[in-house]
Amino acid sequence: MEWNKRAYLDMFSTQLRHLPQEERLDAIREIEDAIEDGMTGGLSERAILLRLGDPRKLAKAYQSDYLTKDGLTFSLRRIWLMLSFYSTTGLLSAIVVPLLATIAYGFGFVAVITPIAGILRSLGVPWISMSFTGENDVPLNWSIPYSLVVTAFLGIIAYFSRKALTTYLQFLSKQYSKLIPRN
Repeated sequence: MEWNKRAYLDMFSTQLRHLPQEERLDAIREIEDAIEDGMTGGLSERAILLRLGDPRKLAKAYQSDYLTKDGLTFSLRRIWLMLSFYSTTGLLSAIVVPLLATIAYGFGFVAVITPIAGILRSLGVPWISMSFTGENDVPLNWSIPYSLVVTAFLGIIAYFSRKALTTYLQFLSKQYSKLIPRN
């Protein structure tokens, strides 16, 4: 598509709609400045816009930069924005991000519940069942040690899944940050 400055900035702005207004305005000003600096340096508007690349990808770079910024408060909204953003960065991400997030947080949750179940079972709660292979029940007095071993196993899976997810998200963020024009 052939872009002019106004159409480029409009598309860029539209793609930044999920960012807070202040962040969005800062990003737009930064791109406007990059365009003006390029034109002052003798480049044509077309050459500058070609160098900046697709405004949708550039907007994703700014979104990535915002989501990985230190000092942002931890909230469910931020987690949701991060998951929805990174899940739309490509086909592989649409599979990897939800899968690793589900494994990491699902196994983490179950790792917290398992020792509680072990304690309750050792106290005689009849509806909690623990078995080695589905047929051989764990003796009541082994409920807590067994649940702790299972908890450790689940915790390790959750930890390494979360670590893999974090590493993958950082990799994507670094790739996108290369698109942001820096002075």
